[in-house]
Amino acid sequence: MTLKEEEFNLESTFKIMKTLCKKFNSRVAGSTQEQEAVKFIAYQFKKHVGSLPNIDNFPIILYEGKYASLQILPEGEIIEGKPIWLTKNTPSTGIIRQVVYIDLNNVGNISNDLIKNKIVILETMNDYLTPENFSKIKSIYDLEPAGVVILDYSQPEMVRSDIFFTEASVFSRVPTMIIPTSQYKFEKNQKNHDYKLLIFGEKNDEVKSSNVSIIIEGLKKDYILICAHHDTVENTQGARDNAAGVAIVLELARLLSKTVPNYTYRIITLGGEERGLEGMKQILDEYDISRVLLCINIDGVDSLPGKIGSKVIGDNVLYDMLKKISNSNSYKSKAIQKTPNGGDNMELSRKGVPSIMLKLKGNEDTRKNHTELDKIDDFTTESLEKIGHFAIKVINKLESMEEVEFSNKIPDELIDETENYFKRLKLYQE
Repeated sequence: MTLKEEEFNLESTFKIMKTLCKKFNSRVAGSTQEQEAVKFIAYQFKKHVGSLPNIDNFPIILYEGKYASLQILPEGEIIEGKPIWLTKNTPSTGIIRQVVYIDLNNVGNISNDLIKNKIVILETMNDYLTPENFSKIKSIYDLEPAGVVILDYSQPEMVRSDIFFTEASVFSRVPTMIIPTSQYKFEKNQKNHDYKLLIFGEKNDEVKSSNVSIIIEGLKKDYILICAHHDTVENTQGARDNAAGVAIVLELARLLSKTVPNYTYRIITLGGEERGLEGMKQILDEYDISRVLLCINIDGVDSLPGKIGSKVIGDNVLYDMLKKISNSNSYKSKAIQKTPNGGDNMELSRKGVPSIMLKLKGNEDTRKNHTELDKIDDFTTESLEKIGHFAIKVINKLESMEEVEFSNKIPDELIDETENYFKRLKLYQE
């Protein structure tokens, strides 16, 4: 079996992506938008493959941050921000306290008297979620502030939505809002003023997220996973992360369904990736992973023409295979043998399943993922085609093997990278 790159339908792929972004917008796991998007994805599988997919539901907690603001009293200016994921609400009248400023780059010994029952303004000249900075933040939360405002330096235009925290995280203990550093206009030397912090959201623990999957039977029962997560963080269309991946996966399903492949393909769009890889955990708990030869995960297709990146979590044979495909491309491509810094591949690696993450790194200075900037309006369709054609090359190479030439043995250094990732993640979840 050989797929033809010229049969990749760019117009249809982009139309699917556009619908996910425009009609359903933020597809937070457990939200109404996600469930409506799941119905749409299921319909696309039926339309393009010819059979109904499985929809596997699993419980999840939905938190929606509704509002956050800081005001100088009496009747002073108001700065609006965003509640951090799973943060505690304030009373309906807000919290009224004096503020104290803490520079995370120059934290010395901070007394309990300085922090306790105050509104703390935390600022840093780099990412507040580096392990070093977050350890400092945890020590400040231990001193029992009344509320916290984090000035995010890493994203100057829009607040990021990083939602891998659990209800055991420090952010669930204290009302916390986040704003870009550039949008914080209050003078730090204002004395004898009270400030009002107001934060509220909604929590729903009676909702579900879903995985949508279809099987294309091959001559062999061993199978290859092709996947992309369909859920997003709050306040974003999730064009790059990851409507583009979902649209490409659906087009690959259409092309494969017109053939009799050598291997069996299980093609999946996953829910709950942004909530701690929950969808992939469900897949690996329910499937016989001893039959999984490889997973191809598409996640993070940037909008500007750039370099295709293949992160390979597998043995040297698999890595060499991706290097040869990359080197033979007519456009920039590079394969590296490394675990991604997040994404569903991490859970696969933890369970000993070889995988590839396909990305397209754009020429952007501004990080758009996990922000309101991740919209379809400035998305370049060429990116879809490049990743789609590259994925076809990978599938054709696999199909040319009577028996796969790589093993399911993941090198020890990649296993160590995976465990280190989950250790770092634990720092944010306790």
